[in-house]
This record gives sequence, C-alpha cells and structure tokens, in this order.
Amino acid sequence: MEPLTTIEIRPTQSQARIKALDVVRGITFAGILLRYIYGLGLPYSYSDPSVLGHTEGLNYYVWFAGELFFEGTMRGLFTILFGAGIVLLTTRLIHKGQGISTADVYYRRMIWLLPFGLVNSWLFLWQGKSVIHKTVPSAGTWRPGH
Repeated sequence: MEPLTTIEIRPTQSQARIKALDVVRGITFAGILLRYIYGLGLPYSYSDPSVLGHTEGLNYYVWFAGELFFEGTMRGLFTILFGAGIVLLTTRLIHKGQGISTADVYYRRMIWLLPFGLVNSWLFLWQGKSVIHKTVPSAGTWRPGH
C-alpha cells in the first residue's frame, strides 16, 4: 500500500515561523517546568504546602506565587498553543493542496505524541499526563473539509 502523504515532511522554515507564538511557547514551557520542579520534588505538598511544614517564610511565598501565576495559567496556555499548532499545521497543508494527506500527517503527529505522554505518566510517574489528555481527544477532532 502506498502512503497517503506524498510531500516531504520537514520543519517549518525560519521565515515562515510565527515568532510571537514561539516566544509564548517558550514562556509556557518554562512555567510548566517551574511547576514540575517542585511538584516532583515535593509531591505531597504540590497543592498544600502544610503537608511538609512549608507554610512559613520564603517557602510559602514561592509556593503561593507558583499557585497564583503558574498553576492553571501555564496549562491553559499550553492547551491553547496545542490547538493553535494543530490549526497552523492543517491550514498550511490544506493551502498547499494536500487534501486527504493532511489527515495522514495530523494523525501521525497525534500517534507520535501519545508515546511521549505514556512515558511521562508510566516511567516518570507524573500524574499530570497533560500530553495524553490532549493527544487522545484531539485525535477525534479532525473533520476534513471543516
């Protein structure tokens, strides 16, 4: 059987990238990393610092700043960027006249993201599983021609 995709898959050229989107993506990943650092280091005090006695001084202020500025915000931005990436990928392929091969590229991307989420959740035992929570539902969102 011949593959549906006849185009060569390669990264987006530098001049075609959206710089503002790259900056927001970098800030988002840095914020998520910040949450993961103390979330994995102090797993029982992730949402309640009093569990390990960190309710005074600098420890509490760092926890509170993370809760206030990074907790839901970075996950929300990551979700928006994930959706924007899907829209940009599929729109560019459709405008190039790729037709059904757009769906092929889209599903291959989702299939490759799933193992990363599984490794993150099973090997690293991280309960967030945000990649899985975005990959599996997004596989059902593709509707050609819409």
